[in-house]
Amino acid sequence: MSRGTLTLVGDDTAKLAAALLAQNRAEHSYYDGPRRCSVWPQPADTPMPDTAPVTAEHFDG
Repeated sequence: MSRGTLTLVGDDTAKLAAALLAQNRAEHSYYDGPRRCSVWPQPADTPMPDTAPVTAEHFDG
């Protein structure tokens, strides 16, 4: 539903994913289906892939 990039300060990906899932729930409250957040390192000088790479951490909420 949503797509974008954020810079993670520190290494708490689970906390970041929980915040992103909560934000997505608030911004897309009309949707009551499952949600997934994928987090992975992305070098600044490379294009964003269309789908999460196999190395991504996935968080469901």
